[in-house]
Amino acid sequence: MRTGLGLLLWATVSVAAPKGTADLVGCPYSSEEVSAALGMGMKWQPATVMDEAGMKVATCRGIAQGANGYMFITQSAAPAATAAKRFDAVLRTEFKGAEAVEGDSDGARWWARPDLKSYTLVYVRGAVMTRVNISSPDKDYVERLKAGLLKLRRLP
Repeated sequence: MRTGLGLLLWATVSVAAPKGTADLVGCPYSSEEVSAALGMGMKWQPATVMDEAGMKVATCRGIAQGANGYMFITQSAAPAATAAKRFDAVLRTEFKGAEAVEGDSDGARWWARPDLKSYTLVYVRGAVMTRVNISSPDKDYVERLKAGLLKLRRLP
């Protein structure tokens, strides 16, 4: 395991519209799940929940244990009637040029920042979009973490 890296992990998870903010889970992965998949645990900070652009949004931040890094997880719950249109627009604009993950049952895609120090795994399951971003100044480390992201359980 590497330490001292400027590692940044960010995830955005979108779920079907909840009945209320209490239905959102801001930190859906346990430290043990992240450790098993990526080789580092997380110490989670309290989640926040807000309304944003007609969606419920819950966000939490995890501080990596044993590495200089973070994981940000955001769940965005859109009304079911508009979720597909919203998520399609995000895929066409924000993730234009993303590469398909071969054989992925959810149609997951990888999107890379031009300097290859950041990758985003994005997939849609029904009315649910999940985005998981990893970043580090060490390109080789980011490459090793990519495989770990595919080991995390799919949300929701």
